Amino acid sequence: MKGMDFRDKAVFSFLAILLISALVWAVGIRPVEKSNLQLEREILDLERMCGERRKIMDSSSSYIDSARETEKQFYETLSKFPADIRKENQISQITKMEYELGIGIDSLAYTKPQAIYKLTYEADKEDPYILIESQLQFSVSCTYETWESMLWKLDKECENRRISSVTSSYDMAGGKVRTEISLIEYGIAGGGRYLDQPEVQGEAGTDNIFLPSSEGGNL
Repeated sequence: MKGMDFRDKAVFSFLAILLISALVWAVGIRPVEKSNLQLEREILDLERMCGERRKIMDSSSSYIDSARETEKQFYETLSKFPADIRKENQISQITKMEYELGIGIDSLAYTKPQAIYKLTYEADKEDPYILIESQLQFSVSCTYETWESMLWKLDKECENRRISSVTSSYDMAGGKVRTEISLIEYGIAGGGRYLDQPEVQGEAGTDNIFLPSSEGGNL
């Protein structure tokens, strides 16, 4: 730097400082700033994720309560349907109705249960719930008042049963209603459910459950 005057030395020193500053910026400060920006973005993402997780945790109790209520409603509905539909249970229901109304069934026909829908959960793949149905047809002669009571009982007393058809005629001379009724009964089998044996009305060993007791039946 010999031969330089003061002005040239000052310019050279300024340029050297400027060059060193640029190198420090390029090599040190700039990468640190980029790293800081990246960290800030990651922090914002983490804060957003934490906010979402916090909302989920805050609402988890309501989800659990909702799931429990849904499960409760499912089993309440399930309890209204028998685990199977058996002929002896159908006969027991008709016999009970005979006993309560003081009537005698003239004829009775029953169809074997048929599966109409399968409902499978992950937990019960080996024994899924199956919706089944069976048709019960019977004929009876009774007074008009008894006929009304019988239809009301058949329609209202069992939620798993519906009347599919009713054909009736009135005997003016005898004052009796002759009617043929078809019922559809539904059940839900599977899921480890079991159908209890029915309680039989009347004395055991009767010859014909549809006849009055004076003629060998159970009424």
